[in-house]
Amino acid sequence: MLGIEEDHCIDFFGTVEHPVLYCDCKNHHFHIPAYSRAIIRDVNTLEPLGYGVPGILNLLSPLMRSMPLHSIMNDDLAILHEGTTCACGNPAPYFELLGRAGLHEIKTCAAGTAQFLAEDFISPEPRKGG
Repeated sequence: MLGIEEDHCIDFFGTVEHPVLYCDCKNHHFHIPAYSRAIIRDVNTLEPLGYGVPGILNLLSPLMRSMPLHSIMNDDLAILHEGTTCACGNPAPYFELLGRAGLHEIKTCAAGTAQFLAEDFISPEPRKGG
């Protein structure tokens, strides 16, 4: 639409809570970089699932060798694929986003913060005195 070649357009996935951006390859797959890990978990048991099975996306950042420093399980549904199934040449596994889990009680950080501020810090009555 704007005359920009497709190979100059990069889509990416990220979350506020997780310090890694996942940029798409030329085949529009989100390959997992060496400094990150992704686990797809069963929606009922939270057990890790294998390749090709849909579940909840759990992102990890192994910034330290001894433990994952960040482990964020969000409400995105995804499938993990072996990197060799993508023709781009990147052998790293990639995830395919399917959508949200649809759980109404899950709130994003931004939505939760907005509600918290509205309920606890914004008083409908003006303050009196100094």
